[in-house]
Amino acid sequence: MFSKSLVSFALVAALASSVDARTRIIERDGRALVGRRFGQEQNPAIAELSSACNGATCGVLAGKAVGTLLAASPECAQQDLADDIIDAAREQDATTQAKMIDIAKRFRQAEKNTPPDFTTNPPTNRNSVFCQTPPRNAELVGLNQAQDPANNPDDFFDPACKCTVKKGSQANTSPLTGNATSGGKTESNKGGDNGGGNNSTSVVETDTATETGATTGTATAITTTAASETATTTTTGAAEVTTTSANNDPTNTCPAVPTVTVTVDPSAPTATATGVVTNTASASADSSATSAAAAPPAATAAPANGNINLGSCSDPTIKFGAGIEGRTETSFIPNNLKEFNHGSAQNSAIITQFICDTFVNSCKANQAAIDACKQAKDAAAAAGAKKGAAADAFNAIFGVKTDFAAIQALDDQGRPVA
Repeated sequence: MFSKSLVSFALVAALASSVDARTRIIERDGRALVGRRFGQEQNPAIAELSSACNGATCGVLAGKAVGTLLAASPECAQQDLADDIIDAAREQDATTQAKMIDIAKRFRQAEKNTPPDFTTNPPTNRNSVFCQTPPRNAELVGLNQAQDPANNPDDFFDPACKCTVKKGSQANTSPLTGNATSGGKTESNKGGDNGGGNNSTSVVETDTATETGATTGTATAITTTAASETATTTTTGAAEVTTTSANNDPTNTCPAVPTVTVTVDPSAPTATATGVVTNTASASADSSATSAAAAPPAATAAPANGNINLGSCSDPTIKFGAGIEGRTETSFIPNNLKEFNHGSAQNSAIITQFICDTFVNSCKANQAAIDACKQAKDAAAAAGAKKGAAADAFNAIFGVKTDFAAIQALDDQGRPVA
């Protein structure tokens, strides 16, 4: 007879013996699943950026940075965000500026997310395509995102088609060369579009991508000037704006929109519009509406071409004042944050550049609208980059009369600025 202790011992010995079993591999449709090259948006530069300056600026930039590293983000989104960081750095003290520029350069070289190609067996790791637009700031020239060395060197994931493209089949499968200079001149030779390079993201609607900047029947790339502290002290000359092309659509399927009606938000913490001119062909300064001292300096200018079509967007105007986003100093911000989502900036050129970029990248505005935006940006720069008159000059080109010039410009200590 076995004792209870002996039975317990035998039971423990049986459980402790080795057991052979199949190794189970997670599968889908009969194929093994592999880990995706995701998670690259958790870049240390983003964490540093969030605390590099005040939250209204760096916190907003850090929040946007995550999305630019996702697989579906446009090919130039990462570079554009790095440019935005440097633009914002221009307004900081020397120490903060140097730190933010360093963060921008490291962020520009961060690896982007790329999903494997599951149409192959085993799945193929892919590279991310390269931005084909020169950066706005010289500090970013020649910098590109890192690629995982484990990727297939010949395969790239293109977010435009959400498909695999082979190296050499498109320009964006290689880093930008030749014209890889800071995007601040309109006369760089980029193909058949006079004065045209690329804006933040190439607009290519053909079945296969073409050489960056080349003019196709369905897309025209535009170059805008650098939105930096130094670039706004001079004007590039409104005479350079061409308005011969009223519409980018060669088949004329999009109806021309001869007027632009926008309304400045009356709840703005600064000032409200003194009047709205809806006829863009005759937007002129009304001396009876405002005093001579507060009249918008460029209010007499209007788009040379009335066929402005903002595409999917509306209200491109900007506003100016103290207290925006809690800032002590006066600053600028888009009036329409739903479609032009950008934090405030003390330098109007940062906001006007962003709005003009958005015309191309998101709104899909027509050529007349893009030309008008360049004219408005130049007018704002000529009126004084940090004064309310810059907002008035920009808004006037779109047929909107405002009187932000009447608001006293303040520095970050709340002191009046001449």
